[in-house]
Amino acid sequence: MTPTATATAIPLHPDTIGVFRPSVSTFYLRNSNTTGYADSTITFGAPDFFPITGDWNGDGIDTPGVYKSSTGQFYLTNSTANPAVLSYSFVLGNPGDQPIVGDWDGDGRDSVGVYRPSNGLIYLKNSLTTGFADYTMVLGSPGDIGIAGDWNGDGKDSPGVYRPSNQVFYVTNSVCNCSVYADAEFGLGIAGDTPFVGDWDGDGKSGVGVYRQSNGLTYIKNTLATGYADSSFVFGSANDYPLAGYWVRVVTPAAVEAAPTFQP
Repeated sequence: MTPTATATAIPLHPDTIGVFRPSVSTFYLRNSNTTGYADSTITFGAPDFFPITGDWNGDGIDTPGVYKSSTGQFYLTNSTANPAVLSYSFVLGNPGDQPIVGDWDGDGRDSVGVYRPSNGLIYLKNSLTTGFADYTMVLGSPGDIGIAGDWNGDGKDSPGVYRPSNQVFYVTNSVCNCSVYADAEFGLGIAGDTPFVGDWDGDGKSGVGVYRQSNGLTYIKNTLATGYADSSFVFGSANDYPLAGYWVRVVTPAAVEAAPTFQP
């Protein structure tokens, strides 16, 4: 499973952590990159779907989506209420593809793509509709995990991959119909970590993170360079999947279940 997320074209706020809990099909979203409980929850999707988040309507708020890998079906919502209502439904990709999210054309709205781990093919689409991809790219090696972010701060997102075998990120600044080489490569994490992407300091450039599903430990890094994480904290429980975005700021109702801090 490959949770991914992206910043808007001109980020006004730093991204913060979220997790998706497959057992209850619920997104738990936190407003700061610190250990603690969820500030809001949204139920959307199903246990066997890939979770994603993005700013689908350009309002500056990231909201959930899910991808059904067996059918290539995306389901996205603009809702910040719980439970969420469906806003978009369309098809892209083949069985086994992984979803990625980004604003490929810089219009301030996120769209989607798919990464094919068997051969490194990437298909990117600018509209949230069924149809052919606008861009077909090649990056990475079999077994890589697809990601996307605005690596250079130009207001457009572009793909990357994370290689689980050596815990190295490979990212490109290109969006094109082409094969590309990485413009940057750097390591973070250990074997078994799950990669994700966010603009942690609000500077308009994406950083990366890794989530350790065994214990809920999260490590985030602002710069695209090998080295120690800039911050680490615990959020979520074992088998959750990480996400990032700018969430609507709401007070958590007393009746809403918070995502508990993992207890070893």
